[in-house]
Parts: sequence; structure tokens; C-alpha cells
Amino acid sequence: MEPPVQYARTSDGISIAFCVFGSGPPLVILSPLPFSHVQAEWRSPPQRRWYEALSSRSSVIRFDPRGCGLSDRDVSEVSLKTLMDDLDAVVRRLELRKFALFAYFNSGPLAIAYSVAHPESISHLVLWCAYPQGSDFSSSPRAASMRALLDKDWETYTELTAHTMFGWSENEEAHRIAGLMRECVSQESAKNYFAAIRAFDVVPILPEICTPTLVLHREAIPYPEPEVARHLAAAIPDARLVLLEGKSLAPYLGDSGVALAAVEEFVLPHGQGAAPPSVRKPSSVAANLTPRELEVLQLIAAGRTNVEISRELVLSIRTVARHITNIYGKIGAHGKADATAYAIRHHLTPD
Repeated sequence: MEPPVQYARTSDGISIAFCVFGSGPPLVILSPLPFSHVQAEWRSPPQRRWYEALSSRSSVIRFDPRGCGLSDRDVSEVSLKTLMDDLDAVVRRLELRKFALFAYFNSGPLAIAYSVAHPESISHLVLWCAYPQGSDFSSSPRAASMRALLDKDWETYTELTAHTMFGWSENEEAHRIAGLMRECVSQESAKNYFAAIRAFDVVPILPEICTPTLVLHREAIPYPEPEVARHLAAAIPDARLVLLEGKSLAPYLGDSGVALAAVEEFVLPHGQGAAPPSVRKPSSVAANLTPRELEVLQLIAAGRTNVEISRELVLSIRTVARHITNIYGKIGAHGKADATAYAIRHHLTPD
């Protein structure tokens, strides 16, 4: 059942549509700008299952920013400031004192800016396949070609964007997403949004983030590349980086279970999930792993490549490969995604 739509009003009088579903600690999910529609997205079975899984242990909050979805469409300005006002309107309407914030792709700068402006309100910050400045996304030749197509052919642009970003193997879902994109926002509004997104730059304030932060990224998505995620995590104090296998930008496609486990393990209060980092101990399930294998597993879960593991542990590549083979055999993993999921489930990820 689709959650009921409610409305909040911004300081400049814009009506913002939002919905709340599930129960538990509040989790605000930002959409990939400007493609947001709190009602229509429930028609996507994979997306609905993702929300239902999250809402089984959290109060999930979704809203449409100005110019999108069910919010006021006729707006004169879109900027990082106005988008922060949209989020703040929902926060005030629901009287949220503390909540986790999940940012998806190009909503990353919005989440970062809001976290710095309101550090007392954000319990956890999750940045999914995100980037801190518009040039990380817009400077690639592919993005330039897509912008040219946006000006000429709206339908072809949405179809190509959906298939490129969410995977050509997900043909049916990508076609559904393309239709959703056209329902979320008009072609003219999309142009205005992407002009604003190209100007986003929160790099200077990254060191000011004092919220526990998880940077999640899939290794094979076309853009932003994993190196962007590495730089992003390195610039945020004490941020945790987890690189997952897969080539879909959507967390609800591909191995969504691993993505879900990573988010829940990070944002849920310790009483509802993992033990506090200060008292976290390896699970008894991992007793058959040697101390060295446990170290390798933790580095896999942290997104390290075989070369990086060999350098960090001062081991040969061949020795690292042998350890990984042994680990996979002991825990029943078929790849890094399985190993990462195992480490998350048994609280073996690095603190």
C-alpha cells in the first residue's frame, strides 16, 4: 500500500510533498536530483521492496524537493540553499530532533551541506554513490553528450540515462525508471536542476563534517568512479568507506541485500543491531578464521583491493589471494560482495 502523502511549507512558501512509512529511528532518504516522486516510485517493485525492507526497522521519510513530483512545480529558483530549505521544512513539520540522512548520487552535496549546517540534528550520514562537487559528474565527455541530448530529445535522454546508470541488463526496470523520470520533472525543470547541480561544490566544508559518515559505492558504475568515493571518504573526518561489487547506481538493484545490510548496520542504534564499536567483538561464527584471515576479511569489507591489502599487511599478492580463497571456502562466499555481507552480519567490519 502506498503511504499517504502529506505536505510541509518552506520559509518562502513552497509546498513540499512527503511521506512517512515504517517504525523505528527516523531515516530521511534524499532522491537522486531531480528525479523524485514519492507516490509514483512505489510502482517500481524493486524500489518498493527496498523501502519496505528499510521501513521494517526504521521510520523512513521521503520528500519531493521543489519543482519535482507532488511538490510545487512552478518555482523560480533551484539552488543548494533552496533545497536545504525544502529538507528543513519537512524536518520542522515532523519535529525531528535527530535522524539519519541517506543521500543518493547527486543529492550528496545537499546532505553534506545540511549536515554541516545542522550537526546537532544528524545522527548518521550515508552517502551512496555520491560526489561533493558538480564537476565530478558533469565534466566527463559522457555527461556533456547527455546534456546535449537533454536539450533536444527528452524521451531519448531519459531512456538512455536510465539504462546507462541502472544497467543495460536491467532492461525492464530501466525502462520503468525512464518513464518515472519523465513523471518526476519536466524537461525544462530538469535543465534548471542540472545547471544548479553543476555549480554544487561542498569540498571546502568536508573537513567540518562531525557526523558519523558511511561512504558506500559500487565499483563498476560508469560514474562517478570509485576514486571519487575514495577521495570523498578521505576528506571527511573518520568516514568509513565500503566499496561493493555491481554496476547499478540504484541501491535496490543488483545485490541490494548487501547494500541494505551495510546501511542498517551503520545507522541503527546499537540496541537494535550491532554492538557499539568500543565493545564490538568478533562473532563466534568467525572462530574458524585465523587472525590473518580475519584481518584480510576486514580489509575486503573496507573496500580494499588485493594490491592494497598486500601493501597494508606487507604480504605478496599470491599470499593475499590464498588467504581470500581460504576465507571464501570457510564462510561460503562467492565473491567480495558475499564476504562483505558476511563481515557486516557478524560485526567484523573495521571500527
